[in-house]
Amino acid sequence: MSTRKKSFVLSLLLFSVLWAIPAMGTTCLNYGGKAYIAPLHYYTSTNGARRNNIYLSNVSSGTVSVTVKLYNDSGAPLTQIETIDGTFYQGAAINISHNVAAGTVTFNLATKTTAVLQLKPNAAGTYVNVGYGEVVWAAENVEGPALLGRVRTFFEDPNSNLDPMGTFVLNGGQPF
Repeated sequence: MSTRKKSFVLSLLLFSVLWAIPAMGTTCLNYGGKAYIAPLHYYTSTNGARRNNIYLSNVSSGTVSVTVKLYNDSGAPLTQIETIDGTFYQGAAINISHNVAAGTVTFNLATKTTAVLQLKPNAAGTYVNVGYGEVVWAAENVEGPALLGRVRTFFEDPNSNLDPMGTFVLNGGQPF
């Protein structure tokens, strides 16, 4: 092999080693994903309520931080939410914080658990158009995809009887 080729190979090898050194010291990688919620609406009246439940399942190997952002039909943050209730299927309450002014909800979702978020308008007789929503997750050392999701719509009569109205999946039913 000529001296020129040896110099090129040695330079390439040195470059590769120097490029890899910063990665060897990295112990924490940040990952995340996003899916969109299609337009929906909910309301309350003396005849009953239409409600939407957002189901999110963590299918990853670690805890993820989840933020749900809701926007009205003009694209502004949805502020007509009094509360967003959250429960885990496994029985423990979700520690959620919601910023009504920003239309956001944030919580941690442990591995292999499912959260259900129920939207509630701020007063009886309220009709709310949700233009769209975003579900964003982030985690350290949890390689995606991490979440599966769907939205289910119900009509609840004054006697608390539920009548399912429809379901749609987030991200085409694929984890994100």
